[in-house]
Amino acid sequence: MDAWADGLSLDVEITLDGKLVETALTLKQDAIHPRFSVTAETVQAARDAGLQVKVWTVNTADLMQAQLDKSTTAIITDDPAVLAELLGR
Repeated sequence: MDAWADGLSLDVEITLDGKLVETALTLKQDAIHPRFSVTAETVQAARDAGLQVKVWTVNTADLMQAQLDKSTTAIITDDPAVLAELLGR
């Protein structure tokens, strides 16, 4: 089961970034789904805890690359062709 903060404003999600992993573990989830971006520290903490990190909705090459550089598990996008190009596919 996945947990995500649907309906929260970006400002609220940024504030919650440090608690995403803790909240997901408390709720016995297997992934977090931050919107647009997530810190490298949160990605590392999530991965260390066995959680997947699925960032959404990332629609520019720069933001996609930033998330790839942080080793997120998945990128959800409205423009998969851009992501495919970044991935060399």
